[in-house]
Amino acid sequence: PFRGLPSEAAIPSDSRESMAGWASISLRSSSNSNSNTHSTPLPPPSTGAGATYTPSLALSSKKAPQPRTSAVAHFSSLPNDGIGNDSLLTATTNNDSATSPLPTAGRLLAINSHYIAYAVKKGLVRVIDRRTAAKTLLRGHGESTRIVDAAFFGGEGGASQDQVGVASVWKELAELHWRRRREREGGDSHVGGGASADAFATGGAGPAVTPDASDILATVGGKGDRACVLIWRIHGGNHAGHAKSAPETMGAEKLLELRFSLAARILWHPFNPNRFLLLHRNGGSAAAAAANQKDNGKKRRYRSVATLVDTTRLVTYPHATEGHTVCDCVPSTAAGDDGSARSHEEWTFPGASQFYLTLEQGQGQGQGDQPLAGANDVAWSRKDAKHVLTAHDDGKVRLWDASLPVSMVRTEAGHLVRSSTGATPHSVGGSNHHADNSIVSSIPCVAELDVASAICDLNGHSDRRITRVMFLPRYESEVGQHGGVAITPPFVTGAEMNHTITLWSSFASGPSSTSTNATTAPSTAIHPPRRLCTFRLHSDATPPPLSSLLSAELCPAPYLPPVSTSDEIAVPSSFLLLAERNAGSMHALHFHTEWKADENAGAARTGAAPTAVTVRGFDYVATLNVVHPVFSYCVAPAAAGDATTTSSPTSLAEEIDVELCCVQNKAVQMLTLSGAMVCGGK
Repeated sequence: PFRGLPSEAAIPSDSRESMAGWASISLRSSSNSNSNTHSTPLPPPSTGAGATYTPSLALSSKKAPQPRTSAVAHFSSLPNDGIGNDSLLTATTNNDSATSPLPTAGRLLAINSHYIAYAVKKGLVRVIDRRTAAKTLLRGHGESTRIVDAAFFGGEGGASQDQVGVASVWKELAELHWRRRREREGGDSHVGGGASADAFATGGAGPAVTPDASDILATVGGKGDRACVLIWRIHGGNHAGHAKSAPETMGAEKLLELRFSLAARILWHPFNPNRFLLLHRNGGSAAAAAANQKDNGKKRRYRSVATLVDTTRLVTYPHATEGHTVCDCVPSTAAGDDGSARSHEEWTFPGASQFYLTLEQGQGQGQGDQPLAGANDVAWSRKDAKHVLTAHDDGKVRLWDASLPVSMVRTEAGHLVRSSTGATPHSVGGSNHHADNSIVSSIPCVAELDVASAICDLNGHSDRRITRVMFLPRYESEVGQHGGVAITPPFVTGAEMNHTITLWSSFASGPSSTSTNATTAPSTAIHPPRRLCTFRLHSDATPPPLSSLLSAELCPAPYLPPVSTSDEIAVPSSFLLLAERNAGSMHALHFHTEWKADENAGAARTGAAPTAVTVRGFDYVATLNVVHPVFSYCVAPAAAGDATTTSSPTSLAEEIDVELCCVQNKAVQMLTLSGAMVCGGK
């Protein structure tokens, strides 16, 4: 079922971008894999290795397993097109009025250990209490639009997913592995540093987060929705958790309404509920996208791709009838190239910070009539809560540092102007513009990576878009060839409508290679990550069309207890789940992980922290039959306070499944993935 890609080291540097296709290297087929499992092995992980997987060949001699299902609600749904307004998808009198669907990673639902929230028709959002089945309906978005994203605070890799269910096993595995290693070394088997162990279990450094599920929900409406971004607080539903008692009346209150029509996705800060990112909607029709990047016919040399919002710094007013807080999007005060006001596409929030892409940062992007590359996805690093990664149309991902002093962008030239005030992203004036109207302030872009060229297979394709980016907060990796200290976790990118998935090492900080003056302290630079491996899901069309966009989400691996106590301790791992929107299939791509070897043997005997886990690549893939196409899904932590569930850590002697909450074409369902389905016998 595979065709392989040679390692990056085997490809001459002058031909990496000119390869027309992947080399035809024969790998093990499904007939040679373990007949007792449903997984297909991938090539051994090595730097840059990759393969194309064809499910029809892999499953030619066996049937894909089907996850167990439990219905939450029955209704017809549509895939997320990134627009959320059917009236804008049809052209009227001219093509410029048409809006094209967009690749998006926005979710049609959100879940934590207390609540399930999912989009229904006419801009409504249904919320269900998982403990009592109490329900409420959120009204606030326009009736002509559909929800394009939803997220509970702390829901994306946050506390509610770390403290319960499968994730709780990680800490136990680390401690058990540590004890056995200490016993072999003749040291004390006690695991010291409980706080460090907890930090490992919750995904690394950073301020502690509450283990309780958040009642703060954000929803993003479709294009044309006046109340585009709404922040809600859910209340009621019998918080005492007595499953058999009568449920309390459930409801919700609006906390904040952001009238910002460009918002396409919302991403919460890892631990601060007052801060979140808004990814800007990326264009529409090609003609509209080009027009949006011009001021009175002149080409614009900058583009804002995201906004960092701090709710404590917004300029707000109370809603006239409902009383909740409202913040209006306002036009920028900076002038265009000819002194005229900017178009609506450059409006922003007073007190918010922008992520500006410029000609200088884009290294020539936007030359001629080609617009500057918009962003399709965004990820926020939990390693330090300051680095943000964006995925762009030009085949690149860009790393931003929200903790650095802002950069000043001179709009008429698209050039960076160094800040001389040491201003932070939130200390510049309310409109984020300098006294000189031709200068705007931006969170600095500190590094970029050309993903499309690195994977060596997009040379003949017109679609270089990177459509997905995700950090792996629980893992470490080897840094790139330049060395240094990792400043982000490793991460994955999706290209070709997420049919091509690439695993990358961490961005690293170290001495600059251009520092040659021995009399001064060496300057530091951010070194690019290394491509660890690439996986491609076969598509009949080249490149795959937007209609075949795969939904991609991270998922902890189900746990299978060892058969014997003498077996090697299982290494915590995860899957990248790829769901086909046009067919009832999901593909679970398993990360190959290893216990990290200690660099300092003396430090290893202090018992200060459990052993970390290093990600090396992908080692197998399993295909699942889900009957109905899955449009959007989230990992479901164990429901808290229910008589039938528990939030306490499960014994390592028991098998532990993973639950997904999914919006499918005809229902919202819970899907249960067992170890026998996807763990490849491991």
